Amino acid sequence: MKSFANVVVLFLFVGLLALTASPASAKTRWTAYTYASVATSSAVQGLNKAIDSIENKTGKNFKINLNLGGTLHIKAANITQAVADGIVDMASDYFYLGNVPIGGVLSLPMLIRTEDEWAKAIKVMEPYLKEAFEAQGLVFLGMYRYPEQTLFTNYEFKTADMSVSRQ
Repeated sequence: MKSFANVVVLFLFVGLLALTASPASAKTRWTAYTYASVATSSAVQGLNKAIDSIENKTGKNFKINLNLGGTLHIKAANITQAVADGIVDMASDYFYLGNVPIGGVLSLPMLIRTEDEWAKAIKVMEPYLKEAFEAQGLVFLGMYRYPEQTLFTNYEFKTADMSVSRQ
């Protein structure tokens, strides 16, 4: 559970956003969207902290309205494209791999086991992610890591070999 509290936004380009909120563009408003549908989830809490930071660093002249998953007519698999199409300005997209497959490297089972390994992996992957999102007409703002995943089944097994039948 400690990992839920450690949702880490690696970078946000807050400086770039602060420059955007100049007097000529005061009260700039963005619409953001997330796949997460529950406000108390760690993903939404982390996004709200990032949004608060951006708003505070821009003297509240830059506002971001976060819409939870299901509140807009955007399917989870279409979030990346919704940003590219200008339907929303910013998104947190857990299902981005359909548009940016290179990101799947970070989700390979058992590859990244610790926070230190995550930090090393994202440092290597960041340029590839930026390039892949740019190819979609998007700007990669950052990434956070979900906690360790839990696997479960309704039967006992003694091997990970899926070709072995259940007994």
